[in-house]
Amino acid sequence: MVEISQKLDLVFSVAIAAKRVAQPVVLPRTGISFFCSQACDCGFQIGQKTTSFKDKIIFAPSRLSDPTAFVWSFDWKIPFRVTNFLYISEPSMQYIFVTNPQNPHSRALQQKLSQDLPQTMHATFVTLQELAQQQPSGPTRVVYLGIPPVQTTFLGLPDAFRSAALSGLFIDAEHRKITFYTQKDQQFVPSEVTYAGDATLYAALFTTDSQVYSCGVSHALTKLAHIAEIYQDRASALTNDMSALQRSDCVYPEAVLQEFSQTINAQTTALIPNLIPVEAQAQQLVQENENLRLQSCPELY
Repeated sequence: MVEISQKLDLVFSVAIAAKRVAQPVVLPRTGISFFCSQACDCGFQIGQKTTSFKDKIIFAPSRLSDPTAFVWSFDWKIPFRVTNFLYISEPSMQYIFVTNPQNPHSRALQQKLSQDLPQTMHATFVTLQELAQQQPSGPTRVVYLGIPPVQTTFLGLPDAFRSAALSGLFIDAEHRKITFYTQKDQQFVPSEVTYAGDATLYAALFTTDSQVYSCGVSHALTKLAHIAEIYQDRASALTNDMSALQRSDCVYPEAVLQEFSQTINAQTTALIPNLIPVEAQAQQLVQENENLRLQSCPELY
């Protein structure tokens, strides 16, 4: 098991560097489990052998049992590039995306997902009316786009899904919130998190555990905090350079970056990180960078 774990860890390391490319992976016969402890020590387990993610940020279902899986990497930018996330799923996983054509947020999410998600995903887009005609073909993840479930009993699915392994999501794009629905004793327990940027949105699709999602986000925020400090130093250096060149019109957002760092650091230690203020300040930095470009000043990033 040690050799298998080492090989798989190497596969994950290579795959995470291949941005936005879906690749097949052969899994061990015993299957593979993914976990994060309450202290956010995350890793995967094959048999009795556990392997840490180390510095990799991986989002996957709690358990994969197919002979093969697929891995897909996507980069997280907020506003500057932070890191790549690695997503893992298996061919037998059925994704049912429930849409409302009259809801603009639902339409926008459907368009985004249709364009970005890899073809290896077993994804079906249906309306609420069409949901009742769906049939199970394996473990199922029901994702409500911009509209909440009408009822949480089997996530609105017909009785044919009673024996299927079910999990669900509600994506509230307007308020940048996601609700996980995890099945426990024939009930679906909700757990709310936030997201910022496409990479974190897709992370919620691939993991069935809100704890794994929150821990992955926390690790990503730690990386973002380090990068934000680098850009603080860059802003200070550019301010000095522009002053020497008598370019008083080139104003760099040092105060905004300092506040951004403070907000990030506060969320890295939160049990459930709140990405909404992080995204709001990231958007402010986007505007500041655009202003610099319009003034023909060296851009911050």
